[in-house]
Amino acid sequence: MLLGTNSCPPSLRLVTSPRRFAHALIPLFALVVASCSDKSTPAPPPPPVLTTLNVTVATPTITIGQTSNATAAGLDQNGAAIEPGTLTWSSASQTVATVTAAGVVTGVTAGTTQIIATSANGKTGQQSITVTAPPGIKINEVESNGGTPGDWVELYNPTAAAVDVSGWMFRDNDTTHAFYRIPAGTSIPAGGYYLVEEAQFGFGLGAPDEARLHNQFGAPVDVYSWTAHASTTYARCPNGSGAFVTSTASTKGAVNDCRPLVKIKEVELTPVECSTHIFVGLIGRTKLDCVRT
Repeated sequence: MLLGTNSCPPSLRLVTSPRRFAHALIPLFALVVASCSDKSTPAPPPPPVLTTLNVTVATPTITIGQTSNATAAGLDQNGAAIEPGTLTWSSASQTVATVTAAGVVTGVTAGTTQIIATSANGKTGQQSITVTAPPGIKINEVESNGGTPGDWVELYNPTAAAVDVSGWMFRDNDTTHAFYRIPAGTSIPAGGYYLVEEAQFGFGLGAPDEARLHNQFGAPVDVYSWTAHASTTYARCPNGSGAFVTSTASTKGAVNDCRPLVKIKEVELTPVECSTHIFVGLIGRTKLDCVRT
């Protein structure tokens, strides 16, 4: 049978027409293209999500009154860096250290606590910080009533090592007075003394009044209050550790004179003893003249 004759079956007549053949191939081509496209285009990955917060405290050990900055870095589910967004800062123990909304940590009392960052999606991270007490420098003796050459306060280092007191501050109870800052490079040797003079701090000590000592960060270290001037000085007895008492004598820059005061209340002399007697006591020399009867 020859192609193109009227005797061709209908199926063969379809392929004898180029236009009809092209139209028959279009659905098949579309199906092949769609199948290829499905195999070459993977599903898009999920968007990055904050999963980890790493907190860092710039200075992990600080002293009372000192500050340190806390920061946090974020990681997504693939371990890649991601912006953590807005964070809420908190301290596990605000009696040890506080932290501001900006992540500024301040030491309050000696101890260790955790500084915590919390993200908007509830992820947290934390870092420990240790707060230490300042060295135990003591106000040891106070002259508030015009000593030599004026009022002064004696500091004492009871520790076994030298203590750098550069930038430490002194003031009385008058808050209008500026703090006097101890000069840079000042150190008190172990068991040694340091004097703060009226000529340095620029004001006199009154009655009542206080002597206040702060570290370089403004945290209180020691304070002593009095209501009236001492006849000599106020001094710690025993030296460097005891309570304040009126000293037997001023000992500026040296071990406090903690000997007990001895007062002669009554003297009875017999005629045989009636002569010039000189009694030497801890409060000075007293001359008593007898009168014969």
